Amino acid sequence: MNIGDGLTLNAINHPHKTALAYQGRSITYGDLNRRANRLANAVAAMGLGKGDTVAILLYNCPEYMEAIFGLAKAGIVVVPLNYRLAPPEAEYILNNSDARLLITEPDCLGQVTPILPNLDGVDASRCVLVGEERPRGMLGYEEVLARASDAEPQIDVEETDHFYIGYTSGTTGFPKGAVFTHKTRVMRSLLYAIIYGVGPNNVQLTVAPLYHAAPFAFAILELYTGGTLAIMRDYDPLQVLAGLETVRATSAFFVPTMYHDYLNLSPTERARYDVSTLRTLITGGAPLAPQLKAGILAYFQNAGLFEFYGGTETGMVTILRPEDQLSRPDSVGQAIFGTRIRLLDERGLEVPLGDVGELYMQGPITFECYHKDPAATQEVRRAGWLTIGDLARRDEEGYYYIVDRKRDMIISGGANIYPAEIEKVLCTHPKIQDVAVFGVPDERWGEAVRAVVVLKEGQEATVEELQQYCRGQLASYKIPSSVDFVKDVPRTPSGKILKQELRASYWAGRERKV
Repeated sequence: MNIGDGLTLNAINHPHKTALAYQGRSITYGDLNRRANRLANAVAAMGLGKGDTVAILLYNCPEYMEAIFGLAKAGIVVVPLNYRLAPPEAEYILNNSDARLLITEPDCLGQVTPILPNLDGVDASRCVLVGEERPRGMLGYEEVLARASDAEPQIDVEETDHFYIGYTSGTTGFPKGAVFTHKTRVMRSLLYAIIYGVGPNNVQLTVAPLYHAAPFAFAILELYTGGTLAIMRDYDPLQVLAGLETVRATSAFFVPTMYHDYLNLSPTERARYDVSTLRTLITGGAPLAPQLKAGILAYFQNAGLFEFYGGTETGMVTILRPEDQLSRPDSVGQAIFGTRIRLLDERGLEVPLGDVGELYMQGPITFECYHKDPAATQEVRRAGWLTIGDLARRDEEGYYYIVDRKRDMIISGGANIYPAEIEKVLCTHPKIQDVAVFGVPDERWGEAVRAVVVLKEGQEATVEELQQYCRGQLASYKIPSSVDFVKDVPRTPSGKILKQELRASYWAGRERKV
């Protein structure tokens, strides 16, 4: 049971079926498998073997999927890199992951070239470039493939072998590399196929960057189960809607920001495109506001909306199914099959039903460890259970509600305040487009509640107006004592608010940050 086996089997059973669609091109399972085999044999001929790591720094393209499956067949560990990283950030990951080869493209050389002298395992001769342009000394991707055989590589890849290192977004300190085996990633594909009801007849449009954990997982799911993966290189709301129509997509994963962009288009613009073939819409990475859910369901009328909760280390933990979206808009759903959840207090004891506790989980699709960081691995585990630091509560029917991230909690006058509760209220204000809430220093209370608000275009509001809006919906001590009006709220590419970045200026020069 390894990642490469799925592609091999589909190439045998359906060699002429379209596996990938990209910019008007169609690539069959037979062709995709042959190219993946060439890459596997090529890296083996370059002296790389099982357990070595190869980094991928590409925009979305067919070669990305060739690389994933080809490296998997060679027993190589795949390390996706964010193409938005600054050079020093890319340097850290390349060195920390022990990368011995880098597959990249000309548009990413601005990140790569300045750091080549500082890399431990990669130099110009270990850079393989996709595309026609390449600096002297670097290898051309097509030339590398042309020199290798397209026969199945004779490499024994076990399900317990490492396959993937996914680096966290690095919202605090250096990013950590979450290590996964072939077995856990295959299990993700099979579980997700069951949950979302997708299979060989599915056509998935992917536009979110493949370096992210969720689109990476869904792309593998599509090709492992024999469907068709339509890839878009760049994100543009109108082009995405046009792409859905062109490929007659039946499923898609979008982060909440993307859904917001579609609904911000004019009704006339949205009406130009036929999205009626969509049956499965998936979202995750950040909560969807209730009014946004209603808009999604009104526009994508034939699609069921699935909202998952999880993280890089855990994979999917809970799922809120289509039938629950409007009746339980604040919930992240119930535990997925095979996953166990406990809500624990600071002493490691389960909290009473309905109370808030730190969410710990066990399941078949979690990470094995942080690469070269046993201390960090131990920090997120407790007696065989795994946490990513979120605080949650559960109701009597097994539905979970994420209250906040543990590190974002505000303590004001001895009372624990969870920013997500305040953000949930403020985001329903008709003038507000985006909001983030966090604690700032207060001489009397220790911390005070501050909100950073982005107003919709053309709107104006006052602090007093927003405070009045909160009254009756929040306890008085939770109402923001101050509000800053800004142009945007900083977020990671996956949509998570960068709370540490927002808080930094308010806590500057202080030894304690809480």
